[in-house]
Parts: sequence; structure tokens; C-alpha cells
Amino acid sequence: MGLLAAIYAFLVWSRHGRTDMLAWGAVLLLPLLVALAFAPRGYEVTDRTLTVRMVACLARYNLADLRRAEIATPGEAFGFPTLRMFGVGGLFGYCGRFKNARLGSFVAFVTDKQKLVVLRFSTKTLVVSPDLPADFVQRVGAAARG
Repeated sequence: MGLLAAIYAFLVWSRHGRTDMLAWGAVLLLPLLVALAFAPRGYEVTDRTLTVRMVACLARYNLADLRRAEIATPGEAFGFPTLRMFGVGGLFGYCGRFKNARLGSFVAFVTDKQKLVVLRFSTKTLVVSPDLPADFVQRVGAAARG
């Protein structure tokens, strides 16, 4: 898709001059910037809160609502058929809303599909990819218990 858009932009540029090329460049760059803005950059567990750091913002989750934390395989979270409802799948990570038969609807903030942790809250499911999944599960569990 991106290659076709680049070819089209080149054709437009060659016919109409540089202004159209700059406009197409901006159109093609916008999705990349949005994907980068929401790319996960780290996780912080404090007291009873999990904070997901992204390039442009933070997402906070109340661990008092945590029901279960477990390590998952890539197939369990992102195996076929997993639907991407709204989000990015692979560019700067896997972030957004997804849905599959095993987890149901879930929100993902993942940079490494080999290190997945599923956090099941009372009303939602969250998938993250900390560097040390087993340690993260212990820290989240301890923070949830208070």
C-alpha cells in the first residue's frame, strides 16, 4: 500500500510540480507519526497503578481491579485469527484494540511478541511485553494486593 502511494505521489509530482509531492509526503508521513506517538516505551508499577509510557502520552491502569496476571505465548495473544479493531500492528509495536477467541477484546501495548503478559481486569484485558515477564507478573500481583 505504501509503495503504491509513493509511486502515485511520484507521478503526481512529475506532472504537477513539487507542491503536490510535498502534500503527498505529508499525507504519507501522518500515519507514521501517529503510530510513533502511541508506540509503547515502557511500563511502571507503583503502589496500585500500572503506567504505560508511550512516546506522546501515558496510560494508567488501577491494579486494584486486577483479577489475574499471566505469561502468554505469541499464539495466544496474536495468533490466527486475531482481529485488529483499531491500532497498529508491527510498525513501532502492537498497540491498540484487538480481539480473538482466547482473550476476547483486549488492549495491547506490545513491543516484543515473545515476552507477553496478559493482565485481566474486572472490565478489560490488557496485553503488555515487559523485558522480564515473570518478574513483572510478581510485581503487578504484589502491587494489586496492596
